[in-house]
Amino acid sequence: MLAFDCGELVAAIELKSIGSSFGNNANNRAEESIGSAVDILEAFKSELFGSCKIPPVMGYVMIVRDCPESRNRGKTVYSPHFPIDPMFENASFLERFRLLCERLRKASLYNAVWFVVADPVSGSVVEPDEAMTYEVFRENLVSGLRIHRAARKGGWASPL
Repeated sequence: MLAFDCGELVAAIELKSIGSSFGNNANNRAEESIGSAVDILEAFKSELFGSCKIPPVMGYVMIVRDCPESRNRGKTVYSPHFPIDPMFENASFLERFRLLCERLRKASLYNAVWFVVADPVSGSVVEPDEAMTYEVFRENLVSGLRIHRAARKGGWASPL
């Protein structure tokens, strides 16, 4: 989802979900999330989104289906060349996705991250990490868009 102001990209939100085939698709979702963020930031640096001097506000939403397969600890993680991050050892797919989202946020690849676990059968929706709730996600987006608005209005008067 993209938001423009006067023809310039001011926000981009990546919307992803996974509800089945966790073993086959988990790595794909991780690669897509990192690749999309890097692509957007590189395009911004190359001024492909207009002359705005502030990078677009980046949001990432991940909805994971709560089911036995997503709670499964799955296969043992294996790497023939390097040690495995201990955080992934014995981690369920839900835990792995939460960790991915946390790392995307901490690395500042995305300004706002919302991580949701949903069960379509029961209708339950859980936000298992208080730093990645809808409220925090929304506030981060709004704050970033306020910065764009202030810059557009010339409201960036430096106190220095």
